[in-house]
Amino acid sequence: MKKWRSFAIGFCFCALILGALTWKLNTSSGITTTEEYSQKVRNGLAELNLPTRNDIPSINAVPERISNFIHYRSGVQISGSNRNILRSAERNAWNDSKRVDAATLTQILTDIALERIPATSDSEITGITDSLRGFNAPGLPEGLQKGRSLVKLRASGMSRMPANEFNLELTKIRDSGTPSIVAKNLIYASLANEVNRRVNVLRNADPQFFGGTQSRMTPAQALLVAYAVIADDPLFGQADLAQQMQNMQQVSSRAARKDFPSPNGHKAYGDNGYLYSSPTGILFNDASVERLLTLIQERGN
Repeated sequence: MKKWRSFAIGFCFCALILGALTWKLNTSSGITTTEEYSQKVRNGLAELNLPTRNDIPSINAVPERISNFIHYRSGVQISGSNRNILRSAERNAWNDSKRVDAATLTQILTDIALERIPATSDSEITGITDSLRGFNAPGLPEGLQKGRSLVKLRASGMSRMPANEFNLELTKIRDSGTPSIVAKNLIYASLANEVNRRVNVLRNADPQFFGGTQSRMTPAQALLVAYAVIADDPLFGQADLAQQMQNMQQVSSRAARKDFPSPNGHKAYGDNGYLYSSPTGILFNDASVERLLTLIQERGN
């Protein structure tokens, strides 16, 4: 029980800090590097169409493209002020060639997490817990409704715990004040695993995505990776997401022997996501995005 409790506390930290896995689960993501998977990621990147050279019209279009991309899949909208910050940051990055690597992005996300933990409100903790309980809609089969008594910390479903226990542990962590050195190291290690995994997936899908570098990211690329970590979104193309949602409805209906709610009108990811529900609206809110973009600009080299 004590061992499980220590894992639970680690999970709580990781859910609060953008949903990263603990080191214990770093091989259970379900991510593959098959050509089929890579093609689905390429489809998503083609829709996003981030600039590959210092072209002003293309760079100026980045904020709207990435905001629309994130919104249709998770419901999260990047604010006008943050789009302006991103536009300026992306221009500067292309003009002075400053980028952030995976380690720098990991440290930025860790620092944001450490800032947010003590400031998380009771209502945010409730919202985080409820979102991680999974998709909900009228007509959800009874067995799946009962399953919502557990929170699912990642889309793989490998890390679950009772929702009431999760809420309690998360509240205790918030009330304990500044996290210990051990907790800080856990947060960094967890996020490093997730950031590196996302970067590798993008590089495998498109070796030129980072301009031929190992993982040096422009602000837009770094924002995309951060979003993918938070939402546990594989960044597939829109048609691939639609097919995946239809497949889930069919499989869930057969398993429950009852019609599973239609994916129509639902987002794939984010709060009450059809494929995976995560508190993206809370953890990727305007203040966090602004802080993320500010630190990316300050620490780029």
